[in-house]
Amino acid sequence: MTRNKKIVILGMVVIILLMGFFLIWNPFFGFYGVEEPININESEKENIKIYLEENIWKPNRGGKTFCAYEILGEESGLDIHQYYLWALCKEYYLENSKLREAGGTSLPVAITLQRESNTYKVIGHEVPRNGSFYKEEIERIFPENIRQNKMFSNDVNYHNQHIRVLEDEIKNNL
Repeated sequence: MTRNKKIVILGMVVIILLMGFFLIWNPFFGFYGVEEPININESEKENIKIYLEENIWKPNRGGKTFCAYEILGEESGLDIHQYYLWALCKEYYLENSKLREAGGTSLPVAITLQRESNTYKVIGHEVPRNGSFYKEEIERIFPENIRQNKMFSNDVNYHNQHIRVLEDEIKNNL
């Protein structure tokens, strides 16, 4: 093999290795590529629930918002966790000593947590805009592997079944 061929082959190997490295390394979230089980502790779960209740659905009847969610996936790094959720938030209020439901929302949410000492604090969220922007926003906010979840499909029965589970979770916490 000639010297020029060796240099070309070595250059191609270096390029392939660099491309592989950049495909699995994301400087914002850290190393990823191999899907692992979602690792979230009870404190993080509660922080997310409280954040959703304070930021996703604002009560308009003077009641209180309660939320439940399903984690669809995550991307994690050293100091940042990005969780992709399907959330259900509803307002409940008292009327003549009876608990009433005032409204709510069911939607996908991308929520970001940042490490602070030994815990993670929610620092923000993103939800898709309604209407003609919805599909474009879903594609922008949620990675392909998350969008493959059946909650994003047109399978109404599947969607309603999962919403009922989230509704039961909310009712159990009233």
